[in-house]
Amino acid sequence: MFSTRGVGKSDMESSPVVDMKGWYHFEVASVTCDLGVTNQQGNVQSPHVLVKCTVVHTVPGQSPAGRTLYHRLTVGGRGGGPPSDGAKKATLRFLEGCGVVRWGNVDGQPALVDSETGSDDLDVATFERLRGRHFIAYIDEQPSNDPKYGPRFAIPYGRSYSMTDERVADKPRNVALYQQSQAGGTPGSTIGARPTPSVSSVPDDF
Repeated sequence: MFSTRGVGKSDMESSPVVDMKGWYHFEVASVTCDLGVTNQQGNVQSPHVLVKCTVVHTVPGQSPAGRTLYHRLTVGGRGGGPPSDGAKKATLRFLEGCGVVRWGNVDGQPALVDSETGSDDLDVATFERLRGRHFIAYIDEQPSNDPKYGPRFAIPYGRSYSMTDERVADKPRNVALYQQSQAGGTPGSTIGARPTPSVSSVPDDF
């Protein structure tokens, strides 16, 4: 009826998610777009993209390699409409740190654009290109909105940094795995196969 196989002692003693503050080297393992204005329970929500990140490298005293961090990118307002200014900036900071958007020029003005298409209109394909990207980020402890739960560990304000960013040159990383992911000149996952996109578009007003 029920098998205990596949579960080791370490699995029982620790959580699979990141639960310690500090600087980490991550790889994006998967991307799930949930652009509905209500969730499966029918409750109002903000359209978002859920990014599953895997710890590639860390240091003693922090969560070990292989742990998971879920990062949510808000792409719409609660119940519909555009996202808040703060949420939009946090999403763009993360996208820039992962290299899927860059600074370009739109109508003669500096603007963040899709690194591949050069457009300032981002769609699902933009977010899907997060898959397999490597980045550096500081994880901080943040209080939960629900007193029933303990603190959560998250990337403050979406601040992530590319592997070549001089601001994080002294932070821990696994150079060999990063170079392996870059083989052929394009970002590629060292974790598994690329998932199929589940939706067709991001809100036009993002």
